[in-house]
Amino acid sequence: MSSLPNHMRFALPKNMAKSGCALTLAGAMLLPLSPAFAAPATPIAAQAVEQGEVQGAQRLQVTSGTFDILKGGNVMVSGSGFSKDFVKGKSFRLYVVPKGESVAFSPHRPRDYPFYVQDVPASAFAADGTVNLTASIGANYLEANGSSFDVVLGYRDDAEDGWIPADEVRTELKVADVPTVDSPTLSYSASSVNASENAKVTVNGAGFQNISYNGSESLIVAVRAVDPATGKATGPALAQSEAKFTSYSAFFGQYMGYTNGRFSTVLDIPAGTLKSGSSYVVQTFEFNVPEDNDEANNQALSTQAFVPVNGENAKTASPSVSLSTDKVDLSSSTTIRVKGKDFKVPAGATVNVLFSEAEADGNPTGEALDSITLSADRVATGAFETTVNVDGTKLDADGHYAIFVTVNYADGDSERIAADYLTLTGESANKKARERFADVPAAHANHKAVLWAADQKLIDSREKDWFGVNDDATRGELTVALYRMAGSPKVTLPATSPYPDVKTDDPNYTAYIWARQKGITFGWSDGKFHANASVSNATVAAFLYRFDGKKPVVATEAPYTDVKVGSAFYREITWAKQQKLQVFPGSEYHPSALVSRGELAGFLMNYKVR
Repeated sequence: MSSLPNHMRFALPKNMAKSGCALTLAGAMLLPLSPAFAAPATPIAAQAVEQGEVQGAQRLQVTSGTFDILKGGNVMVSGSGFSKDFVKGKSFRLYVVPKGESVAFSPHRPRDYPFYVQDVPASAFAADGTVNLTASIGANYLEANGSSFDVVLGYRDDAEDGWIPADEVRTELKVADVPTVDSPTLSYSASSVNASENAKVTVNGAGFQNISYNGSESLIVAVRAVDPATGKATGPALAQSEAKFTSYSAFFGQYMGYTNGRFSTVLDIPAGTLKSGSSYVVQTFEFNVPEDNDEANNQALSTQAFVPVNGENAKTASPSVSLSTDKVDLSSSTTIRVKGKDFKVPAGATVNVLFSEAEADGNPTGEALDSITLSADRVATGAFETTVNVDGTKLDADGHYAIFVTVNYADGDSERIAADYLTLTGESANKKARERFADVPAAHANHKAVLWAADQKLIDSREKDWFGVNDDATRGELTVALYRMAGSPKVTLPATSPYPDVKTDDPNYTAYIWARQKGITFGWSDGKFHANASVSNATVAAFLYRFDGKKPVVATEAPYTDVKVGSAFYREITWAKQQKLQVFPGSEYHPSALVSRGELAGFLMNYKVR
C-alpha cells in the first residue's frame, strides 16, 4: 500500500469519525484513510458517465443496486479491461464522491464533504483484466446531496511523487432518497420500559441539521420526569447519554454537527430509575441539564415523550454505611468499625473500604492508608462489618481524611456508596516542617500550592528536593496534571499516534490522547502536540475551562483591563475570573505571559478548592 502524504487543507472527516467504512479485496479488509489524507490538486475535470459506460478500454459498473445512505452497506463494483500491461507500473485508488465531483481540487479550498477513498493493490486485478471491489460504507456515513454519487477508480504512474490521479474510470452509484426532517425528532428502539429491569434504549435523532455550534462537540440526551400538574419536565436528568457530533470540519479542526442531521446514542437506565405508570420525556441539551426547571426547559433543544414505563416498581432500600466514630486523635491510634447494610453485590463484584486523604469534593487522593476488599460472598446477606485502624500520629493536622466505601463490578464499573470524613482532634505528635523543596521556601508566593500539587502527584518535581518552581510550565506538564486530576482514567489508545512528535511509547502518550478525546487540546495547527512548549496564562485558562466541561459563561463587561470583550480566549478568561483561579493580584490578566511551574500549581489548587 502506498504511503499517503498529509495535506492539512483536505477534509476527509468521516473516514476518521466513523469506523464503519472499509474496502474488501479478495477477502482481505483494508482500513480506511484518516481524515487528514487526500489527494492534492489535479487538472482532471472528467464528468460522471452513465452507469457502465466504456471509458477507453476500461469499464466499471456498480452491481449492488441502489445504495441506502441511512442504512449503509456494501457497494459492489465490477470492472473489466484492466489488463496486466495496463495495471503494470500504476497505483490505483477507489473513491466515492458526489456525482460529477472531481477526486481532487485546488489547494486551500475548504471542503465540507468527505471522500470515501482507499488504495487498491495491483493484486486485486485478475489475469483476465477483471476486478471486483466491495466498499463497505457505514450507516449515515455519506452526506446526502439530493443527487447520485460516482464510484471512481483513479490511477497514476508509480514514478509520480505524491498522489495526483493522472486519469480515472467512473460509474454512477444511485442512492435512495433521504427523507427530509425539518425539526428535531426522536425515535426509540424500545416500545416500553420495565421499571424493575435494567434497560438500554437506543435513541435515534433526526432533524438536527440546524443546531448552532457553541464550542461543544456533542449534545446531551436526557430522560426527565413529567410533572402531572403542569405537564412539563421537572427534576434532574434520571438517565442521560452524550450524542457526539459526527460531521467534521477540517477548516475548524473539530466536529460541528451531525451528518444528515441524524445521530444515534444509547440511554442506559438501571432498574428502579423510572416508576411504572409515570410519564417521562427525552430532552436534548447543548450542555449539562440545568438544575432550575424553567431554565432547563427553556434551554432544551427538543422535548419529546418517552416510551411508557410499566412493570412493578422496584422496592429496594438504598445501601448505607455507618462508622462507630468519626473522630481521630492525632496523638494515638483509633479503631473504627465500618458497617454496611442493604448492599446488593452481584457475583464477581467486590466492596472496597478505603481510608485515605480526601479532597473537598469527596474524592480520595494520595496513597491508600488502609484498604479492605470484601468479596461478594462476604456481603451475600446485604450487610457487612469490618474495621479500619487509623494511626493518628502519621496524619497531617492540616489534611482532610475520609473513609470511602465503593462497589466495584466485574465489568470494570464502580459505584461510590459513601464518603465519610473524619474529624481530627488533639495535636500531632510528629508535626513537621514542610520545607521539602530548597527552591520553595515558606515565604514563596506559591509555597502552599506547590506542596499541594506535589502531594496530589499532579506535577513532578525536578529532583527530590528541587521543584523547579520558577521554570516555565509546558503543554505536556499541564496536560498530564489535568489527566491525573481526573483520576488517570483508562483510555483506549490508537495504535498510531495522531501527533508526529509523540511516539506511542511516550510515557505521557495516554494523557495526551485522553486530552484529545476530551476535547481539551488537539495539538497545534501543524498537527504536532509540542509537549515541551511553554504555556501562557490564556492557555491555562482555556485548558481548565475545557476540562471543566465548557459550561456557559455569562459576562457583560471585560474581565480584566487587558482582555477586551470578544478577544481571543475572552470567554475562557472570563470563566477563570468567575472561578477565582488567578494566582497573581491586580486588574490585569497578562494573557500572553508565560506561566511558571509554581503558578501552574496555584491555578490547579485554586480550581480544586474553589
